[in-house]
Amino acid sequence: LNAVHGLLPGADRLAPGVAAACGLEAGEGGRRLPVVNHLHAKVIFRDVRRAVPRDAPMMISLDPCVIWDNAGDYDSLAETFGASRAKKLCEVAGPGVHLRPYGHDALLLLWEHWHADHVAAEPPDLDPTFDAELFPEVCLRGLARTVPALREYVDGDAGSKPHVDGGYYTCTPENYPLVGPAQDVEGAYVCGGLAGYGLMAAHGAGELLAAHVVGGPLPSYA
Repeated sequence: LNAVHGLLPGADRLAPGVAAACGLEAGEGGRRLPVVNHLHAKVIFRDVRRAVPRDAPMMISLDPCVIWDNAGDYDSLAETFGASRAKKLCEVAGPGVHLRPYGHDALLLLWEHWHADHVAAEPPDLDPTFDAELFPEVCLRGLARTVPALREYVDGDAGSKPHVDGGYYTCTPENYPLVGPAQDVEGAYVCGGLAGYGLMAAHGAGELLAAHVVGGPLPSYA
């Protein structure tokens, strides 16, 4: 988002307080938007056992949980995966693990908790590295509490190797989107920073941006 914004003429530097909230220097570059990036990984997993109906909606677990069943396994986990990942496996993980059917026989699994300690570079690496070794099992373990049939993949053969990829969630410090005209550039508009709710907010963001473009009435929150 900042790379595109930086192509516009003129300057649009952040105020010192806004820059500090984003972990940036106020004088960096020419144009800056008050946004930060968080690593966003997803797993594409073939549900060969049909644990989740194909017409199921997106399911999100709001319950914190411990990922690994037996905290007494910490020493062996630390030896195998390293102390940092073993600690995350044995501590209480935050809510938010979720899934939805994907394609004709796969599931899309996500859990922002696992990569939350990753600090994205600025500008962000366009080919980020994910924990492809553990992330699929971590998601399955978290989701098995909501969908017990997924437990079979944890305890047995998971079939074909899951695919892990993703990118970034781009958000403002308040986690509100940026929608409206770019500063001091006639005819240029910004619509971004929708973090992890882009699919849900896209219609509203598009309607608000259109109102700015055509000079229509704006809602009180704009």
